[in-house]
Amino acid sequence: MVPFSLRNLFHFISIRLHRSLSGTLLDDRYLFMECLGTGSTGKVYKAIDVTMSKDKPPCFARGPFEASFQMREFLIHHAASRHRNVVTLHEIIVNEPHVYVVLDLCDGGDMFYTIIAKDYFPQRTDRVKTAFLQILDALHHCHQCGIFHRDVKPENILFSGDRSQAYLADFGLATLEPYSGEHGCGSLQFMSPECIGKEFGFQNKLYSTRANDTWALGVLLMNMITACVPWIAAKTRDAHFRAYLDDDDYFLSVQPISEAANNILKRIFDLDPSSRISLPELRNEIVALDTFFSPARDPVTGESMPIEPDKTSPRNSAGLRFDYAPLSAPGPSAVESSVLAVPDADHSLTSAASSSMGPITPETRADVVQVKIKEVPGIIPPGNEVLEPVGPREADMDSKSGAEE
Repeated sequence: MVPFSLRNLFHFISIRLHRSLSGTLLDDRYLFMECLGTGSTGKVYKAIDVTMSKDKPPCFARGPFEASFQMREFLIHHAASRHRNVVTLHEIIVNEPHVYVVLDLCDGGDMFYTIIAKDYFPQRTDRVKTAFLQILDALHHCHQCGIFHRDVKPENILFSGDRSQAYLADFGLATLEPYSGEHGCGSLQFMSPECIGKEFGFQNKLYSTRANDTWALGVLLMNMITACVPWIAAKTRDAHFRAYLDDDDYFLSVQPISEAANNILKRIFDLDPSSRISLPELRNEIVALDTFFSPARDPVTGESMPIEPDKTSPRNSAGLRFDYAPLSAPGPSAVESSVLAVPDADHSLTSAASSSMGPITPETRADVVQVKIKEVPGIIPPGNEVLEPVGPREADMDSKSGAEE
């Protein structure tokens, strides 16, 4: 009988493999258990490593994949995997015509589901701080490695079963370029104005992918505190963004947030990327904060925009449709409601770079980055150039929170 424990559980995502793998053994090692989800390009399986001792870490696997775009994603992901709050990519197994990628098991679901269905963060500054700082540290580690995520959002953050640990996932849109001329890459609600590249003098100009990630963290923080997004898009034609431009204390009038939280958001949502708060500074501000919430617990006004399922967003954290009940839509708001991604079975991919359910639209696409890495288990790299993970697995910012980015 195969030994069973949470220490040797895996997930497998089987791309374009229609037959069930449940009960089969891969590579004389991985026993596939139940299918956890399915999408247009594959399936997610729970599995156990029959050779692993109980003191080994749990992991998650996904595959197979196609061609250079997803290889690029896997190589970048592997290079970022040394941080404890990045989902670890352990191994790639080639079994023609399929490839399976072994990743950490994160059985607590994604942050989107936690925000909407679990009522986990309201009036819990401790929980918001813990999860947000873990993702901030993971993102800072990526930046220190020269990796810029470009799709930070709740769907791309996974939790451990007890939600004590949050993990950054999905490097399908990540780039190695600190400055990019590719505007409109990411998920619209989380894009900075310079990434959108339509206004404020950012047209046809390179923008900082580092500062763009910081902006996305601000939208994420608003999601966590309020279960709402600040705007549909950071454009002047968006009524909420225009209201913020007219009055940078606008959030205080429409959301039950503290003045201290509002001040942090203002430093994140600085239209000038060069003066936007750095991640080490942001970390210090979050640590020093007493509460994200205003004393009043009254419902937010009709001007707020609740997070709702989105059938157009290009990516979600696992790229799959999970077997939980559909989320009920929040009550009507005074303006068009903003949305976040929930995968839809009718959506298909337009690029092999993505393993997600939704399409990569003309305004949301990935750079084609040539990445070569010294070693990924199971893969022989094609060249001699090296992109190696930086720092130990437990790397974080605790010892250098005051350092400059």
